[in-house]
Amino acid sequence: MRKRNMLPGWWALAACSVAGPSPAQDWAPTGVVRLISNQAPGGTTDTMCRLLAKHLSEALKQSVVVENRTGAGGMIGTHALATARPDGHTFGTINSALAANATLMKSLPFDPIKDLQPLTLQGRSSNLLVVTPSLPVRNVQELIKLARSRPGSVQFGSSGVGVSNHFAGEMLKLQAKIDIVHVPYKSSPAAMTDVAAGHIPMMFNGFGSTQAFVKSGKLRALAVTSTQRSAVLPEVPTMMESGLPEFEITEWYGLAVPAGTPPAAVRRLFTEISKVMSRPDVHQTITTMGVEVVTPTPEQFSEFVVSEIKRYREIIQRAKIEIN
Repeated sequence: MRKRNMLPGWWALAACSVAGPSPAQDWAPTGVVRLISNQAPGGTTDTMCRLLAKHLSEALKQSVVVENRTGAGGMIGTHALATARPDGHTFGTINSALAANATLMKSLPFDPIKDLQPLTLQGRSSNLLVVTPSLPVRNVQELIKLARSRPGSVQFGSSGVGVSNHFAGEMLKLQAKIDIVHVPYKSSPAAMTDVAAGHIPMMFNGFGSTQAFVKSGKLRALAVTSTQRSAVLPEVPTMMESGLPEFEITEWYGLAVPAGTPPAAVRRLFTEISKVMSRPDVHQTITTMGVEVVTPTPEQFSEFVVSEIKRYREIIQRAKIEIN
């Protein structure tokens, strides 16, 4: 696995300078703006969308309506976005699953590069490696030792094939050279419930939905998958610190418009989204969910999406992952 170069140089800059886009163009919407969320209501993606829509409506002086289009690992919503009229009145969510599905799905109904124009990220979130409290391990190296002593018998849960917590488990399998077995669930809560109950021993999962389980003692956190420790759980080391120097994977939450959207509309939407994301109240709300706010430019984000598709393709090919 090639070590990531901390992403392009803009990543660190974007994380600390969300309030500095270039001046908005003259374009303005003339009616209701749709924000297509490709995830179900109540999750991190949907929560961020509704928070953004509230303040973006004020900035654009038009209603911004969140429309949930779920299913197929987010691809139903992304397809609706890719085929929407490219007039600036529709934008929507894309995430890490897009990068994976570009390789996993043999016949996507759209081209993830040609049919979408990335706008910006809203943020990124690390996964937490958690185990059932009864498992006799306190750190990653002890977990690896246990897995090596029981090849093919240690299971890890995920919220489905091709999502970031599945890939995190596959990366652990590859980099630690251990034989662990993937058990996909229909949702993260279902998998976490089984880990907490001891039905399966471990899983990686998004920080925002897992930290409460850790703080309550229902799950034990061994490591985070980002390059730096979390400010929310600073006592939990990174996978890199835990003896796997090339291990880094994050869930990213992005926004895009249909390809062909006028450049002036792209720039205005990016400018106003960046302003909303830089609001202290918005920033604080998102941060408490375990998401780091980052808002690269459309050009920077486009470059990032291409690099992520290539990176996930490499993982899929090395791990021989297939989707039914």
